[in-house]
Amino acid sequence: MGAYCYLLTSVEYGDNMYVGALGDVDMLIRDTGENIAVGDLLIASATPGYARKDPGTYRTTYAIARATKPVDWPTATDYIDQE
Repeated sequence: MGAYCYLLTSVEYGDNMYVGALGDVDMLIRDTGENIAVGDLLIASATPGYARKDPGTYRTTYAIARATKPVDWPTATDYIDQE
């Protein structure tokens, strides 16, 4: 299947954004205190540009992705400090 990504230029914000439409696309994930398992649904977070694990209180129609790799936050080494 592959992946389809497109570089989108936002006229409104003046930024470039990558939009993934099909296949496996890398995504920034926000740590909300729960590890992520393969198959967990991901939804948009309050942090712009980041997804987060769906806590199960939202309808699955709001899911933007399904995790294909597990994340164990205490042992994660690649992260971006937002503070």
